[in-house]
Amino acid sequence: MKRAINIRFSALIIFLAIAMIPLAGQNQGQGQGQRQGQGQGRQMSEEDIKTRVSSLAKSLELTKTQEKNILDFELKEFQKTKAMREGFSREQATQAEREAMRSKMGESRVLREKKYKEVMTKEQYEKYEKERDERMQQRQQPSDKTPAQQGERPPRGRGRG
Repeated sequence: MKRAINIRFSALIIFLAIAMIPLAGQNQGQGQGQRQGQGQGRQMSEEDIKTRVSSLAKSLELTKTQEKNILDFELKEFQKTKAMREGFSREQATQAEREAMRSKMGESRVLREKKYKEVMTKEQYEKYEKERDERMQQRQQPSDKTPAQQGERPPRGRGRG
């Protein structure tokens, strides 16, 4: 009798363990999707910045001097931002610390705009602003893609139809 109870108990434990495997995988996928959707995925590298500045130079037809000035500025700002982020944890930060970080990032954006305005011609800067505003609008608009196309799982429901 004890042996039958032990076998049933073991079978129940094994069944529950097997039943939990899909749930564990589902939670991991959701967490990754949320982070990527909120822009909290991989941080930029110096190589990413060089690529972005090179693309900007082509798009705005910047001179080599303009491109070098912007690249130097962006790399310096990247190092400052990287130093600020070290030791900063969103999960453990207080509301005041998050606000301070947000404020510093805002100051960095203001400095970037000021530097770009100094380096670029009026026409280049106007084109830059237009392209920046278009990118911002694209990010804010809901996507026409299905959840599967965006890398997300569709909501689970009953039945197939």
